[in-house]
Amino acid sequence: MTADQIEIIQKVIYLEGKSFLKYLKHAQPIIPKKYREFWQKLEACANEESLIFEELIKQAYLQKISLPKLGDFPLSYTNYHFVEIKSLIPLIIEDHNQGLSYLNTIVHSLPAKWKTWVEQLIQKKQETLQQVFQNPVLQVAQPS
Repeated sequence: MTADQIEIIQKVIYLEGKSFLKYLKHAQPIIPKKYREFWQKLEACANEESLIFEELIKQAYLQKISLPKLGDFPLSYTNYHFVEIKSLIPLIIEDHNQGLSYLNTIVHSLPAKWKTWVEQLIQKKQETLQQVFQNPVLQVAQPS
């Protein structure tokens, strides 16, 4: 594995460790009754993304790739404690789209095993976005 590939893997781990959806699991957004089913689905998607993230960390450790220091979430995220979930949807979409853009850019430069895991993460992020766009309660317009 090249130094560039190792750097890419470290960046993927860092970015995924700081994702907005991962933060929301701890932020206690306000979930009105009509959004509870959506929140449960979104949490399930976040948990599935976390499983892939954990596998990336495990594999990096096993391959003796030093892990990036994740530290705290960005301070700006603290503005979103106790905010209604519907108002957070644009931020979830933006964060996921940025993540997908980066992952799609680098996936083909990775070794086969890493490519497979990153492709799984891409697929899971796309499924998470579909949960957002397909939820009739939210009425979020999917970009064309």
